[in-house]
Amino acid sequence: MTDSTPTTPADERPLISPSRVAVRAQLQLHWGQVMSVLVSQLGDLQRADEALRDAADAAVELWPHEGAPAAPKAWLLRAARRKAIDQYRRELRHQQKQDQILSLSGASRDAQADSTVPDLRLQLMLSCTHPVLEPRVRVALLLHCVCGLDAAQIAQAMQISEISLAQQVARAKKRLRGVSGAFLMPPAEQWPRRRDTLLEAVLGVYRSGHVAEPVARRGENTCELGLWLSQLLLETATQDSEVISLAAFLQITQACEAGRLGPDGELLAPEDQNIARWDNAQISRANSLLSEALELGNQGPQQLQACIAAEQVCAMAAGRAIDWNAVLGYYQSLYGHWPTETVALSAAIAVGKCKGARDGLAALEQLASQKDFRTGVAYFTAQADMLIQLGQRSAARQALAQAMACPHISPSKRIAIERRLVSLGGKVA
Repeated sequence: MTDSTPTTPADERPLISPSRVAVRAQLQLHWGQVMSVLVSQLGDLQRADEALRDAADAAVELWPHEGAPAAPKAWLLRAARRKAIDQYRRELRHQQKQDQILSLSGASRDAQADSTVPDLRLQLMLSCTHPVLEPRVRVALLLHCVCGLDAAQIAQAMQISEISLAQQVARAKKRLRGVSGAFLMPPAEQWPRRRDTLLEAVLGVYRSGHVAEPVARRGENTCELGLWLSQLLLETATQDSEVISLAAFLQITQACEAGRLGPDGELLAPEDQNIARWDNAQISRANSLLSEALELGNQGPQQLQACIAAEQVCAMAAGRAIDWNAVLGYYQSLYGHWPTETVALSAAIAVGKCKGARDGLAALEQLASQKDFRTGVAYFTAQADMLIQLGQRSAARQALAQAMACPHISPSKRIAIERRLVSLGGKVA
């Protein structure tokens, strides 16, 4: 132990000392709030990360023997500040760092209880999702800086190598260091744009777990972290319709999680799911949130996708027909915000639902004729569904075979398509 690491006063120690596993769980719980204060004071994400990680390492060594402190956030913040001061003092040009050293030394004396540790996590989240960064890196920084995941956990969740992840994160930290005001709250006029990039990154955190194959869904549950981040945002931006809508969308999606996979891990279409396994209480909470967002107006992409999910899930849960005309309208509006292939394909599928399979096939063909549109598994399976409705089983088998031939098809999707192919009298290669 170095002089820069605070010890725990005897009268603050519990009777039973925590295990290392328990300490690491507690550190992750407090990570984002402590990191947010450090980044605000240091103005450097890399330096804050190194200081907090050193402080966390000290906690893992000390707390199992001395007991966790009564004010763990304050302890971590003091320890990290002292680590940062030590680093400044070791630098060759430390004379130019005296202001930072004095400031941090004074702040360390102030942080004696958790109640004195401010919560700047919204500011930190906006920094981690700054528009100058690539979308994938924003997700990684949220997981690392706010959720407290280490490189191995993030690499597993995002299905990339640790080396590649480390390189991307290092470049992002360096880039933020050169952006004026990157670690400050943006002015009010920038809030809509900065909020949108933040919400898309939170959605990315959730999806990194939601799209994962069952066999790969080990370790940290990023679906739960995405939900937690959306709830954290609700606490800090309660009157923002897009923030509320994202929370509603994620809750609706998660409410159906238990029913979306079949017995062999295959992905099931909503109409094939066991609705009895859905969480009706969570659906009800999501609907209440969505009602709040609709009352606030300002219909944006998060609100539109929440409306799409709510219409389909609530109709099926209540045993009524889905209003596909409404869903189509939502998708058409959503395309104005997010002009992606996924949204365009979903709109074409909605055309088939509300106007009939022939119109749906025509919409699909129109999409495929566009120069930049890439057909894939979702396109061919949608095409097969519509061909089956028209009684064209041979053409449907051909479409499913094309879906099977697509690169990077997931095991669960392959299982589902194979079953459909067999049901149509086709052969699995």
